[in-house]
Amino acid sequence: MESPTSLYVTEQGAHLHRVGGRLLVRDSHGVVLQDVPVFRLDRVMLFGNIEVTTQAFLFLAESGIDLVYLTRDGRFRCRAIGLKLDDAQLRQEQCRLSGDPARRLLLARRLVAAKILNGRSMLRRRAGPEGVDDFAIRCRLKQVCLLRTSVRTACTIERALMRRDEFSAGWYPTADVSDSSVVSVRVQG
Repeated sequence: MESPTSLYVTEQGAHLHRVGGRLLVRDSHGVVLQDVPVFRLDRVMLFGNIEVTTQAFLFLAESGIDLVYLTRDGRFRCRAIGLKLDDAQLRQEQCRLSGDPARRLLLARRLVAAKILNGRSMLRRRAGPEGVDDFAIRCRLKQVCLLRTSVRTACTIERALMRRDEFSAGWYPTADVSDSSVVSVRVQG
């Protein structure tokens, strides 16, 4: 795969035109400064007073090529993001699937489980290379495992998200060492 390629237009008063599958940059007198095939581009960067024809603008958008407007000295002004047809079809399919409660629940479970696994990884890193000797970290790791199980079995999105919120807030179900019952406590740290 080739690396992203950008077209930089810095000539003040230049015009950007579309000719077939190519972009032409012309100076204010109509002299061609650059002639670039569009298939090689990922973005077009315009610095200062550069004019873009409607045909060039729409062609870039339809080709999925971003058009970035900057001041003459390079400060960001705005960006027109091109969406390829594949992107639009993907968004439509995502929208269609969002109406399916079973798919939403599956996605919510996966997202919350991933967040919990990330928390587990952070706890393990905090334990250090010598392993998990700290009792508090061992307890938290056990709590994370309990949370992960409860997310896997959540029967509604609300329950899965409730577990996510508990995890984010630091509320973890924990086993009481003396009687092995499960209670909810606030873990500080």
